[in-house]
Amino acid sequence: MQEDPHPGKITLPSSVINRFNYVNNNSINLVDPSGKFFIAALFALGTLTLTSGSIIGSIAAVGATLLGSMVVSGIYSAITGKWDQFWQNTEIIFNISAAFLGLAALGGHFFGGGIQEVGANSWYQGMVASRTNILGFAGGDLTIGTSAYFGGTYPSLLSHSLGHTIQFIVLAGAFGPKVGGAAYLGLGLLGTTSLGAWWESGADILGDFF
Repeated sequence: MQEDPHPGKITLPSSVINRFNYVNNNSINLVDPSGKFFIAALFALGTLTLTSGSIIGSIAAVGATLLGSMVVSGIYSAITGKWDQFWQNTEIIFNISAAFLGLAALGGHFFGGGIQEVGANSWYQGMVASRTNILGFAGGDLTIGTSAYFGGTYPSLLSHSLGHTIQFIVLAGAFGPKVGGAAYLGLGLLGTTSLGAWWESGADILGDFF
């Protein structure tokens, strides 16, 4: 046993004064396996607040997104039996969902005529909507625990979002949350083009069925 030759720097509190700063000073009750959870949360909260001007709606959206991520992770854990990975998978799903939410807010703000609405589409789903359509069809939806639509009205947005959530669970179950999440992101972006119409139609079918 010997003294650590690298005691840290006073200018980096996490290395000297507060080794658990990355979990908001609560290392017993909170986890952040990759250290990216709070970055994703702040990104979504910041972009939603700046583009919509509503801090209350932004908090509601991010909170619902977190709950939705926990629900999806729970379903995945129940199917695979990997409950020991629940929080790790929750973080992966939340990071993807929060990125969707923040990027949708930026896209709607700069290309969709501004943000029309932000908040919780349901208790488990954060939502952001732009004033005009930027995707070329009546409604666009990118979701796991996040719903984003661009212009117009989507007649069954919650059902459609549920269909996307099921698509994610299938991909995560087949390839794991990280690879499945990356595949979901790619297919979701493809779904914004005419080549990906089958992906969006599949979400409608799944959502209506379940």
